[in-house]
Amino acid sequence: MWLTRVQLDIYQMALTFVDNGTTSIRAIAKALDKSPSTVSRAIVKLVAFGLLIAVKSLGRYAAMLILRVPTDGTLGRYRKAAKAKMQAWKMAAERRVSRLSFNVAPRGIMEEGLLTTSTSSYRRNIEFTPDDLREAGII
Repeated sequence: MWLTRVQLDIYQMALTFVDNGTTSIRAIAKALDKSPSTVSRAIVKLVAFGLLIAVKSLGRYAAMLILRVPTDGTLGRYRKAAKAKMQAWKMAAERRVSRLSFNVAPRGIMEEGLLTTSTSSYRRNIEFTPDDLREAGII
């Protein structure tokens, strides 16, 4: 497991709030000069890694309670929920990429019985006659 510099900064800041009351995502973001979404995603990843437990409420002025991870594993449900959220993020990213590849996928060309792709198909100039344009409803 590796932490990025931003995740490490957020982790160190979060540790100052352990057993020290509540805080908010925006307060941590303001103190570190980061975006609230960056801090929120990093907190979810830190929980999924098992480094801390964050109990959050919803809303702009929501409070967040940061707890130590117990050694007996009694609060493993928080880690499972964070892992599920990270898996959902991964699936959403894969869906975005698959939609993108569907829209810009290269045209297949048959060569010797095998379907291959050709970058030259993008460079070809396709000429349309006025009849083709009228049939398509363009003119």
